[in-house]
Amino acid sequence: MILVVSLVYCMIYILNYIYPLFLDDWTYNFVFMENERVSSLSDILVSQYNHYFTWGGRTVVHIICQALLLLDFFWICVLNAAAYVALLYVMYSIANKNNKVNPFVFFLCHVCVWFLQLAFCQTVLWKTGSANYLWGMLIVLLFMYPYYIYFRNREYSNGVLKVILFFIIGIIAGWTNENIGLALIFYILACLFLYRREKMKLPGWAISGLIGAILGCGAMLLAPGNYERLASVEQMVAEQGGTMLGTYLFNLKNLLKYSALTVLPLLMAYIAGLIIYKRQKQDNKERDMVIKSSLLFLATAFIALFALMASPASEKRAMFGIIVLFIIPALQIYANLDFSIKPLKVLNIIMLTVLLLYYAVDYTWKYQTIHIASTAWKEREPIIEDYKNRGVDTVTFTNRFQIHVKYGLQDLSDDPENLVNVVCSRYYGFKWMKAVDSDSEK
Repeated sequence: MILVVSLVYCMIYILNYIYPLFLDDWTYNFVFMENERVSSLSDILVSQYNHYFTWGGRTVVHIICQALLLLDFFWICVLNAAAYVALLYVMYSIANKNNKVNPFVFFLCHVCVWFLQLAFCQTVLWKTGSANYLWGMLIVLLFMYPYYIYFRNREYSNGVLKVILFFIIGIIAGWTNENIGLALIFYILACLFLYRREKMKLPGWAISGLIGAILGCGAMLLAPGNYERLASVEQMVAEQGGTMLGTYLFNLKNLLKYSALTVLPLLMAYIAGLIIYKRQKQDNKERDMVIKSSLLFLATAFIALFALMASPASEKRAMFGIIVLFIIPALQIYANLDFSIKPLKVLNIIMLTVLLLYYAVDYTWKYQTIHIASTAWKEREPIIEDYKNRGVDTVTFTNRFQIHVKYGLQDLSDDPENLVNVVCSRYYGFKWMKAVDSDSEK
């Protein structure tokens, strides 16, 4: 198990290290809405105060983002890779609860995230994206875990310190991401309902955690910046001759398409696994708890998906937490199947072998493609330093690269007024920067 976890960590760290800072990473190096670079925790707090009132309420994850960007790039990658492995391990711990250590379940958890996350690079490797989605989901799952464990083990514990701690952490967890925050509240309420229905003691920490999550989610949703941002979107749509209804319908269409590519396969796997699981002779009490807890995660995933459908945004990366929540119940059933039956065992070996081979090929593709961007920016570093030393305030690079949009990296344009160029120029301290093909004139 240690070997598998270590290998996954190293492979994700390598991709993190070759994935360069990009766009919002450059922006969040500055105090939001100001021209001062972030250099301390107090700068981050000022930045997030401005952010809260002018752009959005995801204060917790943006504090994480700006705190990471304060560090040396090596340590950013170390921590980011650690957060990814931690998320996988929490997912694995939920799925494999009360079973023997199973590295195959952990590996399957990794490849599910790897292949089913439509914006893997933007949510795991891109530093701002990882803070928003990877780190945010890690916090939420860690907070959900004690509620899940209490339902599975029925071991009651309480105390004033625990009640206070869950209230505080509940605020943080609820304040991470809009649709996931709402899903978290649903999950806790559903857990409390199950506790009462099965005549379990209701711990004080479970209630204080719910109150904290509601307050945190409310603070995020009611941020004045959300409405400032929505107003700017409405204005932009109107200027383009569109309507907000048309925007919502377009985004809904995209989300349904994303769901067909990710949620549908997981649902099919869950149903198939559930049919097999229910037919196998196992302890009825344990089986019922596995099924109930998996259905609870499934319902929570749907709540997160429906909440996102009410949003005017439809970026692929916004599906990250939803897909994680759909992966968990499928893995729960898989982890509890009896693979001693020969046909099922053979099928499992074939599936894992195919996934391993495909993963090896896809990892190589990702590495080679991201390395193109990484190499280009490394070649530019001495040029940037030289121009700064000579007091030159404009830069034209002749090693422009182009890679697929799914990798979440876009090179500088040949137009200095392009948004990416403007943000990059500000970050490096130049009047303007641009990139052209090697055979173009400077």
